[in-house]
Amino acid sequence: MINLVIVSIFIGSFIVTSYRSTVSQTDKTPYRTSINEKVHVDGIAVHPSLLCAVAKVKMKGNNFKLCKRNLKGCDLSKIHYKDTIFIEQIGFKVVNDVMASKTKMNSMFDVWVPNLETEQQHHKKFKSKKLKVWIIMEKQK
Repeated sequence: MINLVIVSIFIGSFIVTSYRSTVSQTDKTPYRTSINEKVHVDGIAVHPSLLCAVAKVKMKGNNFKLCKRNLKGCDLSKIHYKDTIFIEQIGFKVVNDVMASKTKMNSMFDVWVPNLETEQQHHKKFKSKKLKVWIIMEKQK
């Protein structure tokens, strides 16, 4: 029998913006994330300052490599690709992308949305409102 404990770590209150798969909001591959996954509604991009430094190593073909929490040198206090986070009023998201460091400087999280209408609804609802954010992790007991 496996005993599993789920823990949530409050990381702060942040402005949470949204983005769509357009070249003007992403890069030349708007339907692929920085870890080369296909974008999806459960995905979220985080500001590079929140990512583990090991995740910032450039790879050919991709912007960043996947930093896992069990790798040597990973900063456990930072967010890692594939982390599950919970954002109040939004729900659970999986970190699979990184924001451009020069854009949306007041935002630290950017949820992917499928179309302009959804993006406009997100902006109207959340604008510059700060939302509480937790990292959700499992621990073997």
